[in-house]
Amino acid sequence: MRPSLPWAWALAAAVAAVAVAASGARAQANLGDDDAPGEPPQAAAPDEAPASPDDDSPSSPPPPADGAPTPRNAVVRSPNSGPAERVLDESQDPSARAPEEDEDDENWGVFWIEAQAGYSFVNLVQFSADNFIPQAEKIEGNGFFGGAALGFRVYFLTLGARATIASYFGFEVGTVGADVAVHLPIPVVSPYVRVGLGYAWMGDANWNDPALSQTEVNGLVVDGGLGLNIKLARLISLGAGFDVAFLNLGRQSARDAGTVGMVNLEESGDAVGLQLRLHAHLTFHI
Repeated sequence: MRPSLPWAWALAAAVAAVAVAASGARAQANLGDDDAPGEPPQAAAPDEAPASPDDDSPSSPPPPADGAPTPRNAVVRSPNSGPAERVLDESQDPSARAPEEDEDDENWGVFWIEAQAGYSFVNLVQFSADNFIPQAEKIEGNGFFGGAALGFRVYFLTLGARATIASYFGFEVGTVGADVAVHLPIPVVSPYVRVGLGYAWMGDANWNDPALSQTEVNGLVVDGGLGLNIKLARLISLGAGFDVAFLNLGRQSARDAGTVGMVNLEESGDAVGLQLRLHAHLTFHI
C-alpha cells in the first residue's frame, strides 16, 4: 500500500533539518577551537650576559680575519681570568732596551792608564827663597810638558801614581808621586777633583847622556787639580784639566864652590815655588 504524498514530504523535511543542525554544531565546534588563545612562544635565551657597568676592564677584540696576523699588543683575556694585561712589543717596552748602552755609559773600568800633554808655567821662588841659587840661573819660565799616570778605581774614587816632566828654557822640572781623585758619578761626562803628594826635582837634563844630567835641586811637591773626562767608547775617554803644584825644593851644598852674588854655594838652600799646568789627556779604562 503506497503512502500518501504529504507524509512523505514531511519525513524528508525532518531528515534534512536534522542534517543541517548537526552540520552547524560541528562548524561551531571547529570555530571555537581556532579562536582559543595559545601560549606565547618561548623567548630564546641570550648567548651571553651583558657586561656589568662596574666592569671597566677592556673587552676581548673580535677575532682576526682569516690569514690576518694577531696584533702583538692585543688584549688577551679568558672568561675566568683576572684583569687583562697588555702585551707590549720590544719597541714599546722601555725595559726591553739593550742594557749594554747604559752599562757602557756608567762603566769606567777598574784599572786606568792615562797620557797627558800641555803647557806649563813655573816660578821656583814664587813664595820664598833662602840661599837658593844665583839670580843668573833660570828660575822662571814657560814651556811644554808631558806626563803619564795609572791606577785603579773603586766606585767614584781613583787611586794612582802620576809623573810629569816639563821643559823650560835652560832647565827642567819633574815630579812623581801618588794622588787620589773623586769623580762625580755622571754618565758619559765625569768631572773630577784630585790631590797628590810626591817628589820633585830641578835639573839640566842631558838627553844624549842621561848620566850627565844635573839634578842637584830636589824636594817635595804638593799638587791638586780639577777637570773632566768625556767617554768616547767603552775603553777610551778624552779629557782636560788644570793643575796647581807647590814646589818646596832644596839645593845641595857644594864644596869649594864659593859665593855667587848673594848665594853661598857651600851651604844648602831652599825655596818654595809654583807650577801651573794646563793639559789634555787620553785615558784607557780596563
